[in-house]
Amino acid sequence: MNWIFLALLIPALYSFSNYIDKYLVTKYFVEGGERALTVISAAAFSIFLPILYAIDSRIFDVPFFDIVILMISGTFLVFFLVPYFIAMRENDASIVAPLFGFVPLVTLLFGYIFLGESISLQQFLAMLLVLFGSVIIATDITNSIFKVNNKLLLLMLLSSSLYAGSLIIFKHTSSEHRFTQHLFWQYVGGFLTVPCFLSYKPYRDEFMTSLQRSGYKLLSLNLLNETLTISGNFLYAYCILLAPVALVSTVASVQPFFLFAYGIILTLLFPHIFKEDLKLTALVRKFFGIICIFAGVVLIA
Repeated sequence: MNWIFLALLIPALYSFSNYIDKYLVTKYFVEGGERALTVISAAAFSIFLPILYAIDSRIFDVPFFDIVILMISGTFLVFFLVPYFIAMRENDASIVAPLFGFVPLVTLLFGYIFLGESISLQQFLAMLLVLFGSVIIATDITNSIFKVNNKLLLLMLLSSSLYAGSLIIFKHTSSEHRFTQHLFWQYVGGFLTVPCFLSYKPYRDEFMTSLQRSGYKLLSLNLLNETLTISGNFLYAYCILLAPVALVSTVASVQPFFLFAYGIILTLLFPHIFKEDLKLTALVRKFFGIICIFAGVVLIA
């Protein structure tokens, strides 16, 4: 069960990365900033390609069809960032990131729809629990008026679906090859989205404007952030080779608890940078929603 300790590092890294994402989208960007951040994030995959090649020179021993599938998985690993960054710009990090609890739920649904897998009563009830917790987190309570943030739920459902798709493709293809081989081609697929994004004028303009405005600071901070994120992706990919995807997702789903703690600590220590809502009603709502999502994810597995 050594993989469990590695899996626990995943939410720790992702949670810290989430708060850097929040800082980036609110400090350096206005509307459309998710475009530049997505391009920079995709470009960061190139840093790891020579490292993976140095570790395993048999990169090209993978069949062409499997290479294509793994590259598609890599594109999903980039595209999921677009709705996520939009959600992060408009909401607290401790509200957005827990909604990645949709990932094991979507994984279960994909298995039912595309692979003909069955869903037990326990798993169905767990799905309802995840949805209930997600609605609680996405509900704004002002003057005793309850308002569900439907946009946030839809953005994170889309983001989680793309991420879940990447995991399923990666898991399905990886059993035939060495870990470094399929990770290399997944990252190639992620990196190749860069010219695709830059060929689209809104993305190209936002990317160039961001570099001109922030330059070195933006790139340095984002490099640190992507190093944390890709390290988490590396650990996630490695762990799902050692254990079932749903089980690894369950361990990684403790991320909201890291986020909850990080949010309180960072807001208290750096209130001029991080502004999480620390009102008692907001904290109780977030915590209860997190408990529901976590319980649901555990039951799904």
